[in-house]
Amino acid sequence: MEEILKQINEDWSECSTDQEKIESSFDKLIKEKRADLFYSESDVKKKAEKQKKRLRSCVAMIESVEKAGSSNEELIKDLQEKKLKIKHYIKKLDVINKQTLNTGGKFVELFLGKESSAVLVGDDSKKFNFKKEYESFKYKCTVWNIPFTLLLYFFIQSRAIDTLYQLYLTYFYLTLALRENILAVNGSNIKAWWIRHHYLSIFLVITMLTWPETAFYQAYRPYFLLYALYASIVQVLQYKYQKERLYVRTAIGKSNMMDVANSDSSQVVVESSLALVFLLPFIFIGQIFQVYNAYKLFDWGLLHPESFGGITVEWQVYANGLLFLILALGNFVTTTEVLVKKVKRVKKRKQEKAALAKASEEKKIE
Repeated sequence: MEEILKQINEDWSECSTDQEKIESSFDKLIKEKRADLFYSESDVKKKAEKQKKRLRSCVAMIESVEKAGSSNEELIKDLQEKKLKIKHYIKKLDVINKQTLNTGGKFVELFLGKESSAVLVGDDSKKFNFKKEYESFKYKCTVWNIPFTLLLYFFIQSRAIDTLYQLYLTYFYLTLALRENILAVNGSNIKAWWIRHHYLSIFLVITMLTWPETAFYQAYRPYFLLYALYASIVQVLQYKYQKERLYVRTAIGKSNMMDVANSDSSQVVVESSLALVFLLPFIFIGQIFQVYNAYKLFDWGLLHPESFGGITVEWQVYANGLLFLILALGNFVTTTEVLVKKVKRVKKRKQEKAALAKASEEKKIE
């Protein structure tokens, strides 16, 4: 018995000492290391903002020289190379700013609180795994949406099942919006419109959830389901293409590991004439579909409510019409901007190649 008590006392003494060491080490890590991290990152952010202002000033000076014109081709070429490097530096500074301890925006604050940090602390593999989980979640949910909408459109006519489906869509878009805000502050290439698109989609589905089973709801239901089916099929096609393109772009250094394989019409990146011919018609048809849904709702509510027996027009008719119209316009504008930028880049590359070919010809003549 005495030996056992002696052993207990010895073990207790060692455990108490080790416990104090662990607690002391943890307190030091929390109070000192994280405080140092906060002040260091604040300092880096200030320096990054100052550097961006200087770089933008350099770009403005270079552009003023380009506008003035010069016969010195070597000088122009040198300035263009500097301008490209400066723009690359600015993008790097934007990534650094995103990866500091930000909250993830108002949307994340609304659900996780103002003091939460949306930056994924740890090595890069943690961020990369979070991005992969996001892509997998979005792709799987989009694929599953296809048979769901087919069943509801052709075989199931139940308001209760419709409600479950709409709750599923609310969960889907809400989860996407939260994860996209977190990805954005961790250096991802997600555009602001993409996230706003999902905010609007949440509101659209909520209006469907609150819509009573009236004649207007029953008339609009097949249009909504048919659009959801079409949009899911197009998003799957776009995801497949974008994933392949992202793999290639990451391999050649044009994209970073946190860039995501986009599947939204507003985010399409056309890299070849084949993709232009194949993808864009589907994308624009989807946007026309959105406009048509908005037109039908406004037509029923404003011009022909009598065709529904003179019943009161629910507010959901106008809300859904307006939301579909905003989504269509936003998608069209953003897609057009992406295409215009692509055309300008191709044109600029051709001009640069022509200028280099001309300079080499002149050197041969000399």
